[in-house]
Amino acid sequence: MNSKEAEDFECPICMQVLHKPIRTQCQHVFCQECHVQNFNMNNGKCPLCRNPTSSMERPATDIETWMRTMKANCRGCDIEMYLINMRAHTTTCAKYLEEYGPNYNTSALPQPTPASFSAMEPNRSTFTCPYCQQMGYDMNDLVLHCCTDHYHDYQHVVCPICASMPWGDPNYHSRNFIQHLRVRHQFQYQYFVNFNQDEELMLQDTMWNSYQDFY
Repeated sequence: MNSKEAEDFECPICMQVLHKPIRTQCQHVFCQECHVQNFNMNNGKCPLCRNPTSSMERPATDIETWMRTMKANCRGCDIEMYLINMRAHTTTCAKYLEEYGPNYNTSALPQPTPASFSAMEPNRSTFTCPYCQQMGYDMNDLVLHCCTDHYHDYQHVVCPICASMPWGDPNYHSRNFIQHLRVRHQFQYQYFVNFNQDEELMLQDTMWNSYQDFY
């Protein structure tokens, strides 16, 4: 199964293989949990077309049936498996976790308040594109720039965002930098984190604190 086919079974919200897929009234497919979180955050509007959706959309049984018969390779360890088993596998795959981090759904994180910017440190506010060396991108702009202008660039590059963190390895070259950006950098660390913590503790606390604020 090629990568284009595999991407047809990715959730547009969490950017991972679909888990318990549902189909909205506007015919878009998301993970059930992702849809519920988006529904609560965005007044029931579809994140792709902004049309109204229901909090109880129907399961996309046809998609799930395909996922039980189609295979793809894990982006971390490259082991081939049925798509229906991929999400469970990536929660324990050491190579996947090393590359992309835990399977957190960061799409539901609350937006930062203006006061949060006072905590931003200068060396973590702007980044240089590792492909074309263009400077001055903030995190969101870097993700957009790389995913738009360098989507088909397969060089192994160092993630400048990770490298700027206290726990970052400036010599670690990501095997799939575009996917790393899409999975790992959907929210800005500096709004939520304590940079004196270990990375895994930081991620756990970040998720906990952000959901506490949200709910």
